[in-house]
Amino acid sequence: MVQRVARALRAAGRHGDSGGMHSHGLPEIEQCERGIDGGRATRGYTVAAVTDHADHHWGTDVQRELTPLARELRHEIPAAYAAFAKLHEATMADGVLDRKTKELLAMVMAITMRCDGCIASHARGAVRAGVTRAEMAEAIGVTFLMNGGPGTVYGPRALAAYDDFAAAAAPPSA
Repeated sequence: MVQRVARALRAAGRHGDSGGMHSHGLPEIEQCERGIDGGRATRGYTVAAVTDHADHHWGTDVQRELTPLARELRHEIPAAYAAFAKLHEATMADGVLDRKTKELLAMVMAITMRCDGCIASHARGAVRAGVTRAEMAEAIGVTFLMNGGPGTVYGPRALAAYDDFAAAAAPPSA
């Protein structure tokens, strides 16, 4: 299956010799050498080592990529989108839990669900609700406990998305 995915991505021009990371944030897939794993011959794929995410903004780039796709789908199913918008508004309104707490809960779920679009959306919402970087980092730490390894992969993306939106919201320095 991984071979088919790699072939399809390469055929679509989405993977190639780019140093491991692409503008859409997906790591390059590299074929491993034939080897021995537990006594059986294997041929597999691995994700290239990624050391530089400086060119990728986990918040704004993700939203920029998803916005036209969501807009197109919204034209096809406007009632479903309107209902979701009302649900979002009602759920995120201040109540016993304030919006800030709810954005942190939503971010923890977004990380656990491994949803980059959700991470971007709730990073922006967290900044708008007044969540501090320290509060975001501590909430992300809970995903490590409850979600293990994937939390350590999507958690840094979430913090980078938070930083992306916080930088955009910061007043210009004099």
